[in-house]
Amino acid sequence: MPDIRYEQPYHWWGLRTTEPVPLSVVELVDAGTFDTESIALLWFLLQKPASILVAALPHEAGKTTTLTALLDFLPARAKKYYLRGSDEDFSFATAEAKDPHDTYLLVNEFSGSWPPYMWGSQIARLFALLPQGYLLAGSIHCDSVEEVIETLSSAPNHAQGAGLRSIDIVVILHHENNSTHKVHRCASISLLLPGVGSQDIRVRELVSWDPATDRFTHDHDEDSVLAEMSQWCGIAPSVVRRDLAVRHAFLARLQSSGVTDYFKVRKAIAHFSDRPSNTRS
Repeated sequence: MPDIRYEQPYHWWGLRTTEPVPLSVVELVDAGTFDTESIALLWFLLQKPASILVAALPHEAGKTTTLTALLDFLPARAKKYYLRGSDEDFSFATAEAKDPHDTYLLVNEFSGSWPPYMWGSQIARLFALLPQGYLLAGSIHCDSVEEVIETLSSAPNHAQGAGLRSIDIVVILHHENNSTHKVHRCASISLLLPGVGSQDIRVRELVSWDPATDRFTHDHDEDSVLAEMSQWCGIAPSVVRRDLAVRHAFLARLQSSGVTDYFKVRKAIAHFSDRPSNTRS
């Protein structure tokens, strides 16, 4: 694959013949998919930086829409490389003067259903690169964190070891669309930590959604969970709380002032990230 321009999107929206207008994180809140506190949490986590997978079992559940909106939360220094599915030759990893740190490898979908998606031996090769410092952002058809780990680690994918443990965040989406109602919610946000479990991964759920009440529960507000987040990111718990509060307030102001357009929200987030003050210091 000569002269690959990894910075350009490659079949990012899958089988759609026309590229849809992306939704902003504020529009995802307005739609009820997330609440503002959950979005602020994801913003905080991705600033570490961190690898993230967005998962949902059905097609057209909003995986790419959600992931596209969340990419605006990546650190300003991050480079984004759009991978080429079954045609990927991983030449970016052998090119001279390419530093893997702060480089996000973007996979529109882990699936064997279409050549631009990534599956099988390509997944094994990709995950073998992650311990070098590359970061990952992608989507997959699964409805639990455990299924995500099982799908990626089992045949024919065989992602193993430190590569699989490089996944930091998994967002699970719930989607129903029938004749009586339509529900599109973030079912959970989980942080993957070293520990006892499948592939030596311990799953710490930070946010969950209750379908009976249609409300989100924020376990990351609890002191014990906050302490785990603090250890993961290397930031004092008091600073984590302050950072989350600042980001939550900023997003709430955007929502209350009617700033919802994807490009306007993107610009506002970039302006926030460029400010000289740093809530993490």
